[in-house]
Amino acid sequence: MSEHYTAWVTNDTSCLEGEFIDLVVLADDICGYETDQNGLETDTPVWTSVGDPLMRAETTVSAREESGADTAMAQAIDLLAAAGWEKAGDWQAVTTGYTVAVQRS
Repeated sequence: MSEHYTAWVTNDTSCLEGEFIDLVVLADDICGYETDQNGLETDTPVWTSVGDPLMRAETTVSAREESGADTAMAQAIDLLAAAGWEKAGDWQAVTTGYTVAVQRS
């Protein structure tokens, strides 16, 4: 099985230890497969993040800033690069912030 990783940018204050938006990278496992319009399973995996963080960093953006997510995601790209990771997809909004597939650079 190929390796798959997700970066999580969390801006939900109930999920943060402090005031600032944080970033973690987690390994992913396959938890199932997508289905097509007929309800049949495809070969496209559905991933779920598991385990302890492989990387953790804090941005300089307060989670209380209304428009801070864009700045935090830009900072996340720089933080990922500094730790040897790169973005490998598009940002997706989730309940606690944003996620993106990443790979080691």
